[in-house]
Amino acid sequence: MYKIPSETTFIGKKLFHLPHCTSTSSYLIDLIKRNSVSEGAIVITDNQTNGRGQHGSKWESEPEQNLTFSILLNPIFLPIQEQFNLSMTISIAIATALRPFLPCPIKLKWPNDIYANNKKLGGVLIENQVQYDTYKVAVVGIGINVNQYHFTNSKAVSILNFRGIQHNLNSIFQRIIIAIENEYLNLKNGKKSQIKLQYLKSLYKLNTVSRFKTQSGDFFGKIVNVDEDGKLSVEIEGIIKKFLFKEISFLE
Repeated sequence: MYKIPSETTFIGKKLFHLPHCTSTSSYLIDLIKRNSVSEGAIVITDNQTNGRGQHGSKWESEPEQNLTFSILLNPIFLPIQEQFNLSMTISIAIATALRPFLPCPIKLKWPNDIYANNKKLGGVLIENQVQYDTYKVAVVGIGINVNQYHFTNSKAVSILNFRGIQHNLNSIFQRIIIAIENEYLNLKNGKKSQIKLQYLKSLYKLNTVSRFKTQSGDFFGKIVNVDEDGKLSVEIEGIIKKFLFKEISFLE
């Protein structure tokens, strides 16, 4: 059973725990349409059967082994063109919460993956709702591999794979929620530069020559920055080019 963290002021104060559902984000979006939830509401499930990942991919998760949940946020204070600040905020909060459980550094793979030892430990998918050029609602979907041992995807990994022991899901969940609220309030209080520095400090492959793929073909380049609008800056033969989410991918 998942419990509401006593240390938070609004995130998690309304908690919907479902034995199973197709997608926690879809369920939360339905609640929003009915005006039955406010900021900080969380939908969490033991068994998500059709979780969504970036670019339409499916999130793999065995029942009762991992964390799959979604949070409602209302970042109306954030300009639309700076919405990637929210993604950076959520990512660094998750990394902060999970570091005590891992023997290796946690890296944040652009745009929204949590990496450990060059494998995917978790992911974040934010679905934004905008009205009249105003940033209204963000449904933050989060998946963290905790106690699952086997994966069909060879690039996936769990905390169990590192430590060899089962962890209490509620304990890790509460750590993540507390960290997200702390960092979200930092963002709301204007600490964007601090958040950006933390994000870049943990950015996967930053300043490292890596192989990438675009519609034009494969090439080697070096990540040098990420803009507030989410564009990835890559140095290619001395020239810096910027790419949107669907325009570039890693080749590993």
